[in-house]
Amino acid sequence: DLVRSRGLGDVYKEVHGDNGGTHLLVTFKTEKTEQELKKSAYKAGVKIMPLSAFLFKQSDKLPDKTFIFGYGELTNNEIEEGIAALSHLLD
Repeated sequence: DLVRSRGLGDVYKEVHGDNGGTHLLVTFKTEKTEQELKKSAYKAGVKIMPLSAFLFKQSDKLPDKTFIFGYGELTNNEIEEGIAALSHLLD
């Protein structure tokens, strides 16, 4: 799949939903906070949203640094560019 094969293989912990739909969840292995990741990604032109932003109350069952990736309206090239930008942020 694109996430695993295009440069993020070493920086994510888990990927959920990669076999269907238009979104997937990615949990990153990094020392950066969710807000640092979100801001850095946005500055690089990639919009990602932490899953915690959609919770009514915080849960310790939810892995920290889990993000929603929406790709329904993106071309394969745009997805690859976004993954490349994210991989540089997480080096």
